[in-house]
Amino acid sequence: TGFASSAFIHNRFVITSRLSLTAGTRLEHFDYERHILRGTFLINEQNMLRDTSVKANSVLLQVIPGAGFNYNVSNQLGFFGGIHRGFAPPRIKDAISKDGEAYELDAELSWNYELGARGQFLSGVEFEITSFLMNFSNQIIPVSEYIGGVGVGVVNGGRTQHYGVETGFGIYLNKLFGFNNQLFAKVNTT
Repeated sequence: TGFASSAFIHNRFVITSRLSLTAGTRLEHFDYERHILRGTFLINEQNMLRDTSVKANSVLLQVIPGAGFNYNVSNQLGFFGGIHRGFAPPRIKDAISKDGEAYELDAELSWNYELGARGQFLSGVEFEITSFLMNFSNQIIPVSEYIGGVGVGVVNGGRTQHYGVETGFGIYLNKLFGFNNQLFAKVNTT
C-alpha cells in the first residue's frame, strides 16, 4: 500500500516583452508499506516457495527544483532552455519480485538540461529542435541479459548519462490552404 502527496510553487518572471524566466520547486512525499506473504526459502538445498509475513515500510521526502527561460526573437522564432531536477521513487511493482523478494531500490535522481528553438517558416509550417542532457546519479535498470538476467528484475544502476536531440516538424494544411477543418501532419524524432 502507499500514499503520495506533492506540493509545488513556481513563478514566471516577465523580464521584457521577449524574455521570460520561470523558476520553482516541488515537494514530493511518499509513504509506502510492503507486506510480503510468500517467499522463497532454501530448504534441503532447494529453493521452495513458502508462506511468510514480512513487513517493511519506506518514507521518502524530496525537494525538486527547476528553472527555465523563453526568449522570442520574433513572432516566428523563439529559443528556450532549462535545468530541472529529475526524481522518481522506486515503483512498488518493481521493488518486489514475483517470488516476494524485496529488491532494495533507491530513488532515481537526475539533473536534466535542455536547450532548443521553435518557430514557423510561414503560417502553417512549424518546427522545433531541442538538445537534451540527463545526468542520473542513480537509475533503475533491468538486470542485463548479458549476465543471465532475463526476468530477474531491476537493480540500482548507478550513474548514467543520456543525451541527444529531439526534432519536430508540422504542416497545418488548414492554415496553408484556408480549409475550415483542421488538417495537419506531424513528424517527430529523437
